[in-house]
Amino acid sequence: AVSERLELAPAGGRSEPQ
Repeated sequence: AVSERLELAPAGGRSEPQ
């Protein structure tokens, strides 16, 4: 997850889901 995607990162099991 990059800073641009960090906002809408899906809480599914990514590297950095906010």
